[in-house]
Amino acid sequence: MVNPLGEHFNLLLSCGNNADVSFEFADVAGDQRNDYLAISENVISLSGYRELKFETLFEKTLNSELSKVFSVSGGCGNKDLVGAFSESAGQVFLLKPNGDLLPFFPLAATQPFEAIWTNNCKTMTLVLVNGNEVYAVR
Repeated sequence: MVNPLGEHFNLLLSCGNNADVSFEFADVAGDQRNDYLAISENVISLSGYRELKFETLFEKTLNSELSKVFSVSGGCGNKDLVGAFSESAGQVFLLKPNGDLLPFFPLAATQPFEAIWTNNCKTMTLVLVNGNEVYAVR
């Protein structure tokens, strides 16, 4: 890895059994540095810095093999939430920064969703695609 100053550093990112790990940068927890969302099979994890120490903040096993991990805007400058998509199960997941699944998830979907904040960041609407249908869910 290379930081903004061009300095190289090693990153030991662990998730599940470390098979086919995919990751994404996001601002989910902690300080101004980005955190790391990762998936491996049906495991999702969040890793980041606590002061000078890099650590796993949560690791959670879900009921479906995951295809994609992504950040979901927390709206109005709030920290992001954690999104995941399972293509094989046709499901999406939304997790809090501590790894807890939000109520009513997983939801049926055939691709990752988008979140739109309205009402001065008091209401989040999810735009979901399931097959050839598009849903707006509050």
